[in-house]
Amino acid sequence: MPVGFDAAIFQPSWDFRFKNDTGNYVLVQTEADIENYKLTFKIFGTSDGREVTITEPVVTNQTPPPPALYQDDPTLPKGVVRQVDFPAWGAKVKFSRTVTRGGEELFVENYESRYQPWRAVYLVGTKE
Repeated sequence: MPVGFDAAIFQPSWDFRFKNDTGNYVLVQTEADIENYKLTFKIFGTSDGREVTITEPVVTNQTPPPPALYQDDPTLPKGVVRQVDFPAWGAKVKFSRTVTRGGEELFVENYESRYQPWRAVYLVGTKE
């Protein structure tokens, strides 16, 4: 999926919400891919004639990651450097979703995600 279409599972700002307003049952299937650290949800339902259009995401306010952080680690041998976190750019992403049925616009929802820039973190061995 494009940037901005993810659902946060990072506390304290979970942002995934699900509402079934169709009057029909919804089936949710999950798949866990432990090896690739991936969790997938598949959602199935009965059509009530709605059509959904989604705009392309607009990315603004890109911010580079802060400088890397190097932390001494007395459990690692001297000279060993181990990366434990990876850098990520920050940005703001916006897109909208329009839902219609029979040519009538039912509603428009605007979404905005803010991605915090994240620094790389390295452990530096100090054990003699």
